[in-house]
Amino acid sequence: MIDPGLAPAVVAWIGNVAGGTVARVERFVHTRPMWTVDVRRPDGTAVELFARGDRGPASALNSVYDLAREAVVVKALTRAGVPTPRFVAYEPDAKVLLLERARGRSDFIAIPDAGRRQRIARHFIEVIADLHALDAGALGLDELGIPRTADEMALAELKIGEALFDGAGYAPEPIVTLSREWLYANVPPIEIAPSFLQGDTGPGNFMFEGDRVTHLVDWEISHFGDPMEDLAAICVRDMVTPFAHLPSLFAHYGEVSGTRVDLDRVRYHRVSKCVRSLFAILSFTSEPSDEPEFAIWQAWRLLYIKSACQALAEAMGGAGSHDVQALYRDAHRQVEAGRPAMGALADRSFSALA
Repeated sequence: MIDPGLAPAVVAWIGNVAGGTVARVERFVHTRPMWTVDVRRPDGTAVELFARGDRGPASALNSVYDLAREAVVVKALTRAGVPTPRFVAYEPDAKVLLLERARGRSDFIAIPDAGRRQRIARHFIEVIADLHALDAGALGLDELGIPRTADEMALAELKIGEALFDGAGYAPEPIVTLSREWLYANVPPIEIAPSFLQGDTGPGNFMFEGDRVTHLVDWEISHFGDPMEDLAAICVRDMVTPFAHLPSLFAHYGEVSGTRVDLDRVRYHRVSKCVRSLFAILSFTSEPSDEPEFAIWQAWRLLYIKSACQALAEAMGGAGSHDVQALYRDAHRQVEAGRPAMGALADRSFSALA
């Protein structure tokens, strides 16, 4: 079976790259176009591949964080031996990234055994610590920009998102505006070497077999920066997909990495991650639509606005400023009004860090 969603020219390209004939193309259920592909070579051997398509122009951030950029990253990580599905090829005209198909599961949330979830989470944090320990200069990814100062470490990725979001003329969101001002005024005063970050790391973006993580996946927004930012990303994904007991997990990160976990920096980066996520989400909800996806993005919008209020309040200390408290109350009212459409997302919030 050949899924018609993958253009015949791309199917032919995959066969040529893999040295055989494409025998099967099946759509992988996801918010972006992806396919599992089987190729049969003349000697009868099979090649199992995975094709990632481009998200398209809908997100405000896509012009920078596109598939071509991810292809460069995955190729470099493959050379470095990072556990990620291996790079095979990239087709720039069709915007298709071809990878070796990795074995394992990514549905961490479906594991019923709490003990097994905790074991997998502990191994995952060890894999992330190994990623952070890589020599940034040896990866050959200088084109991504390697931050050298505290300001660059904290604000470089935020500035990219700001330029794209503001340049597109999207309506401002009060908690985003307030958070941006706070982030610029409260840059953590650190002097550390930058690490390579997965960027959107946590449950759903790694694969596992048994109790072990086998591969990290999805390098779309990977970049160099403060390793505490990846821990903040775990907090964000845990908020959406409950993951593990974060204080224990972060203590384990400190043990295996030899790096003290600075919870104030984690809280700072949680604010930044919420803002940058909202840049993308708000671009999807800027124009009303009858498409089913619009209702889904609206649910994410309400969740992230509420969560951004929580993140900023906790980063400020206590309940935050009066402005943040007022915005949180308004966000809570919107979530309650949208509860029928949001379902379980309406009850999500950031887990305690200590």
